[in-house]
Amino acid sequence: MVAVSPTGLSTHMHDITLKRTYSVAEAMEVIGIGRTNLYRLSGAGVLQPRKIGKKTVFLVDEVHDYIASLPMAHIRPDQRKFAT
Repeated sequence: MVAVSPTGLSTHMHDITLKRTYSVAEAMEVIGIGRTNLYRLSGAGVLQPRKIGKKTVFLVDEVHDYIASLPMAHIRPDQRKFAT
C-alpha cells in the first residue's frame, strides 16, 4: 500500500518533492477504486493516463479534479436516533 497525503506529497520522510503524477496503484488508493474501475474511467475519457517509458501514470491534479467533481452525497440522519 502506498501512503500519499491529500496534497500529493509522499509521506516518506526522505521524499520531500511535490508529486506531479500518481502510479496506477496510487491513483487507485487515492480515489478508492479498483484497477478495473480506474481503467473504465480512462476508457471513458474521464482520466487521461500518461506514459513514462512503460509506466502508466495519472496527473495528480487530474485525479483530484475528478474527486472534486463527484456529486455530493445527501445522507439523511437516521430519525430513530434523534427521536425524543
